[in-house]
Amino acid sequence: ADAFDAKEVEILKELANDLAFGITALRIRTKRDKAEEALLSSEKDLKEAQRIGRFGSWDWDIATDTITWSEEYYHIFGFDPTQPPPGYEEHLKVYTPESAARLNAAVKRNIQTGEPYELDLEISGSERPCRWINVCSKTIRDEKGQIAGLRGTAQDITERKSAEEAIQHSEYVTSIMNQISNAFLTYSDDEIYNQVLDIILKIFNCKIGLFGYIDQNFDLIVPSLTRNIWDKCQVVDKTIKFPHEIWGDTLWGKAIREKKAYNSSGTFHIPIGH
Repeated sequence: ADAFDAKEVEILKELANDLAFGITALRIRTKRDKAEEALLSSEKDLKEAQRIGRFGSWDWDIATDTITWSEEYYHIFGFDPTQPPPGYEEHLKVYTPESAARLNAAVKRNIQTGEPYELDLEISGSERPCRWINVCSKTIRDEKGQIAGLRGTAQDITERKSAEEAIQHSEYVTSIMNQISNAFLTYSDDEIYNQVLDIILKIFNCKIGLFGYIDQNFDLIVPSLTRNIWDKCQVVDKTIKFPHEIWGDTLWGKAIREKKAYNSSGTFHIPIGH
């Protein structure tokens, strides 16, 4: 009397199948929701990582000629992320002419041969500050091994470049100081000034120059006048001593008084008294 009849068994089977289907669908939806949540979290983490690392990514599908930029890539190059990426030629305009030519050659070589590139390029323009960008690419191939697209990254390395230039400048200055120190240790008093002047002329790629000191009377003593200055001198009583009263408003007199470096593209005038 307690047994189910055939019709009730059939109903129970249908209910079981519906329940199983519902459970399966719920599990699938839960997994999908978790996957979507994980994906969103991953995308958020990627955006944050790119923002902190100041690097962006891009992707180019050759078949559809579709270019995709990450949000940070837009920011690096100063473009509006709500707009489609600019065309290739337009993008090249953000670089200096020399950097644009290097990048263009590297991209063409990458497309033709599959050889990826990594370059340090300079961005310059009236609408954006001068910056340095490291760009690199990766070749994407289809199942037949044919080049199907390119993918890559760009990172703002302006701070790194500035640090490298500061180090290079420091090393350059140290090298100069070492050369001058060596001259003082190696040569006699009569030769020191000429040797130091030779070092300075080479540094600035100049042919005419002088190197001296201010004595106790604040007069300029120049034992190292270059030969071409000496030969051009029309003064009968040539001298290497230039009293401060005759400095006048000349460029070199102003530089000595103010203890500053001045540059001029004008005609060089031989100091009075020489």
